[in-house]
Amino acid sequence: DTLSCIEHTDSGLVTLIPVASEPGLEILNWKTFSWIAVEKIQSSSPLLCVLVGETLSFLTSYFFQATVHKVVY
Repeated sequence: DTLSCIEHTDSGLVTLIPVASEPGLEILNWKTFSWIAVEKIQSSSPLLCVLVGETLSFLTSYFFQATVHKVVY
């Protein structure tokens, strides 16, 4: 796999990403410190991946943690 976008968090409230039919987006599991691939499930409806941003983390006193994610292909 080639790293396309280094691991990072987004600065806004939330980021909405349409779930692609091809793999690539991965999010960090903080409990196991392993990467989880975001994969499309069988659905006739469009799917969105909702990532928590740094601003939402700050505004909720870190109740919601910013989502660490990266893109590989």
